[in-house]
Amino acid sequence: MLLEIMGWDFRGGSRISAYQIMGLLSALYATLLPLLIPTPSGPAPEVSRGLNSITNLGMFLFFEVLWLTLFLYTGRSMVTGSTLSFHVHRERI
Repeated sequence: MLLEIMGWDFRGGSRISAYQIMGLLSALYATLLPLLIPTPSGPAPEVSRGLNSITNLGMFLFFEVLWLTLFLYTGRSMVTGSTLSFHVHRERI
């Protein structure tokens, strides 16, 4: 949305774009969704058990490998490419 406000991402001639309208509708939907879905009664969550499971070395390594895999897969464009080159100014040696 910031790109549209700054004019860097033109999405049409109207003051409010379709993407902004969809964003507002989805925010409204996400706000009303907990009121529409009944919540089942069950045991209260135990935060301490969850935190203790994260301190387990095997679980920690699993999440680190998962993070690294997702980072390498999603952080790399499959469509665009680039090159980087360096050169030496011989007169400055």
